[in-house]
Amino acid sequence: MNKQNLYQLLYLFFLFLIYVAGLKVFTGHPYLVPQLVFLSVIIFAVRETFIATLWYAFAAGFLLEFFSGFFFGANLLAMVIIALAAFLITRNVTSRRVVLPAAATLAALGTAIFPLVAYLYLLLMAGLNLTESVAFADLFSVNIIWAALLNVLFFYPVKYAQPVSTEKYN
Repeated sequence: MNKQNLYQLLYLFFLFLIYVAGLKVFTGHPYLVPQLVFLSVIIFAVRETFIATLWYAFAAGFLLEFFSGFFFGANLLAMVIIALAAFLITRNVTSRRVVLPAAATLAALGTAIFPLVAYLYLLLMAGLNLTESVAFADLFSVNIIWAALLNVLFFYPVKYAQPVSTEKYN
């Protein structure tokens, strides 16, 4: 691990702390808290290599597991799938230069993917009798629109604050 990786992990931990503090402040309204950790994963996927993206997504998902009410692994799987989607979209559909429509698409797509993957994972675990099932409306509601708008608004501040490695594409 070099110094740049340490800075990126510290930045991820800092975003996690801000996210957790936001959840404490807006206790009854979690959709009012931007999901800074997965925005960081999307930005990392745009800038870095495939293997580095998977490791960063794994670290972000593992960090989110500590403050989650989901069965272990739901956040981890969601972060990895969001990172894969962002990586493949920016390599095959759009350019790696993130302009506003691409940023809005990536943030909104991540906002939709996160609860969908968590729901499917929890449904699988409930099918294996490891946990209780969750209603679809508990994870997907009209409030996801507010969450998507907040994530789009916070995409660029997170992008410009995130440490960038000097030897790779910026």
